Amino acid sequence: MAAIRVLVADDVWETYQVIQKILSLEDDIKLVGRASAGDEAVSLAERLLPDVVIMDVNLPGLGGFQAAVLIAQRCPRTAIIFTALQADQQLLREALRAGGRDFLVKPFSGEALVESIRRVYEAEQSRFSSRLLTEGTLEGLARREMVAVFSVKGGVGRTTLAVNLAVMLARRTGRQVVLVDLDLQRGDASVFLNLIPRKTWYELAQELEQNYSPVWEHYLTPHPSGVRVLAAPVRPELAEVVKGPQVERTLQAFKEQYEYVIIDLPAIFSDITLSALDLSTQILLVTSPELPTIKNTKICLDILDSLHNKGKTKMVVNRFSHDFSIKIEDLETNLSFLAACRVPAEGRLVVSSVNEGIPFVLSSPGSRVTAAVAELAEMVIGDTGRQTDLEEQRKKNLFKFWARGR
Repeated sequence: MAAIRVLVADDVWETYQVIQKILSLEDDIKLVGRASAGDEAVSLAERLLPDVVIMDVNLPGLGGFQAAVLIAQRCPRTAIIFTALQADQQLLREALRAGGRDFLVKPFSGEALVESIRRVYEAEQSRFSSRLLTEGTLEGLARREMVAVFSVKGGVGRTTLAVNLAVMLARRTGRQVVLVDLDLQRGDASVFLNLIPRKTWYELAQELEQNYSPVWEHYLTPHPSGVRVLAAPVRPELAEVVKGPQVERTLQAFKEQYEYVIIDLPAIFSDITLSALDLSTQILLVTSPELPTIKNTKICLDILDSLHNKGKTKMVVNRFSHDFSIKIEDLETNLSFLAACRVPAEGRLVVSSVNEGIPFVLSSPGSRVTAAVAELAEMVIGDTGRQTDLEEQRKKNLFKFWARGR
């Protein structure tokens, strides 16, 4: 079981030291950071996605209550424990309105703090599980999505988009999101998230070879964002152990068990790739405004059409810039396919994110590229952006333009 991740928001250094000493004695609780002001607490919560925030009500800047409200909006699975030097009824009411799950009066004992952290964490997990159970109707199950992120040319940013999309979905929905790295020989999804997986596709394939019924969670590496990752084997030659039927069985199980499954596919049409494309409910075809990539994208669209998978394909134009000689309109005309999403070129920011192992949707939440991934996530959640949707929208826009011109 993963440790409970705790962020402390308190401007008094001595208080932080006391909390740090208390929590260092607990194996199931991990202190992940400290903020000394309200705006810093919000920023760190967005980046670190803690399970619990210990929040002083009198923080400088935003203040503890306002910071808690923002954290609740942006990190829906984070629970808040308020602390103060005294507690009256008015203060307790404000804490409740701000979304607090508990209130501790300073100085509190180590036992009281640890018990409070565990209690609010367990209550939050129970609340989240109950919500999933309530939504587990036929309507809720129908909203489960398996999304294949695919390209037929390497170097277009496919893995970067897959990783950031998975994290954005986890943040936006608060639901279970699994990222499956199916680039078995060269997959780097775990590197992009700064994870060291204990088990990968290689270990899972060995268990499946013995016809066991695996506990799928044992092969998923958790990320602080809430995303779970099924990592590629650590060495290319180990990929040979993973067979098509094993992949198909795993994906089918994930499709039934998890709300969102994001599959990072290799840039090749193989039996494994074809199985993943068939099982997916949505295909995000990643391209970029460069002639070699456009040529390969056109071939890919023809193949997807022959496989009867073109209808669920949505084209994502990555590294888009108005400075490029190839315009979106020219690209769409050449491919006879409309773009569902444009992701702007922000090379320095993206490269820095990859090198640090922190998805840019966490490290740079206000960037243009993060806004584009947020739009992409909404498209996945609502299953919009198919060609029929885009063509209908184009017709409506043309009609409005025509009507205004009369």
